[in-house]
Amino acid sequence: MNISFIIVNYNTGDVLLECVESLRANKSLEKFAFEIVIVDNNSTKVEKEKLSRLFGNENEIQLLFLDDNYGFGYANNRGSEAAQSDIVCFINSDVTVVDTDFDLLMEEVRKENSGIVSSVILNSDGSLQSAGFSSPTLLGEINQNIFFKNFNFRKKRIRLPKTGKREVGWISGAFFLCKRKDYIEIGGFDEQIFMYSEDVDLSLQFKENSKQNIVCLATHIYHNQTKKEYHERLKTILLDRRKNYYYVLKKHAIFSERELVFVKLLNTFNIYAIVLQKFIKNRLKGK
Repeated sequence: MNISFIIVNYNTGDVLLECVESLRANKSLEKFAFEIVIVDNNSTKVEKEKLSRLFGNENEIQLLFLDDNYGFGYANNRGSEAAQSDIVCFINSDVTVVDTDFDLLMEEVRKENSGIVSSVILNSDGSLQSAGFSSPTLLGEINQNIFFKNFNFRKKRIRLPKTGKREVGWISGAFFLCKRKDYIEIGGFDEQIFMYSEDVDLSLQFKENSKQNIVCLATHIYHNQTKKEYHERLKTILLDRRKNYYYVLKKHAIFSERELVFVKLLNTFNIYAIVLQKFIKNRLKGK
């Protein structure tokens, strides 16, 4: 077995099937022996029955049903324990990889100093979602929260090279590869984090273990994330993300106590600016 794909499911319905089918349709994966480990985070009874019906008799698919939803990181850790390959690929159920070059990604992840390896991540319309992120700094916090560096209107101006790679501070948990032994050695995802910012923590753990986090610029995946829940619970989701982010910053001693207070103020400004912008946009649309 060359590679194990680990997918966490929580009532994701048809998008999970689309993700699995994209793996099966990927031409570059034809030369690799691979398995798919689906970890269900205690979805509804109907969803579990659907998973068993769709994947229960597939030789290359392992189905793990957890007795409760302990979070994204916990489920991924259980998936990594069940994996049979030396290389693991963590992939969200709303990701598709039909055109992704796994030859390139596998070549990179096998290098001795490689930590986390990913590709360019695109939205479903082909626009840039991410190509890795810088490690947390005060200047970065200002750019992110005051100048909205990671917003779509800023990303539209980014022109990435079509070849090569870039070393980054941290990589989105939506899609990445790493060596299974390295993942286990650093303890995997921090299970204290239920959801959000666990990818920042994991990436920093790899860097602190002298590993490089690499984005291969010549290939991509599509992250077709649904926006409905995000828009309905915008403020709550943003606050939850920041709370976990502060936990990660303290865990890795990124900032002093005084600097962390400043970072929290910047983030609070950013959250309410986003919520206000969304409120005004909805009013103009008559919602």
